[in-house]
Amino acid sequence: MKHITTLTGIIEGYESEQAKVCATVPECHTDNGRATHFQVPASHYSSDWEHLNVTGLAALAAFMWPTVAKILNSH
Repeated sequence: MKHITTLTGIIEGYESEQAKVCATVPECHTDNGRATHFQVPASHYSSDWEHLNVTGLAALAAFMWPTVAKILNSH
């Protein structure tokens, strides 16, 4: 659990810095944390258990598309 907490802190720190820098560039957008709500079933992982397979990538793309479409329509 300690390692999960450490890793989560590292990721959240990275995302925080990314959002700060992104806020300084008009063409830059974040997903405002939407991707953290993506539920990944085991069948969506490749054999290395670290990367999404084709089905997983398609599911993530479908999940994120409303956010991407909203950003694209704002320009």
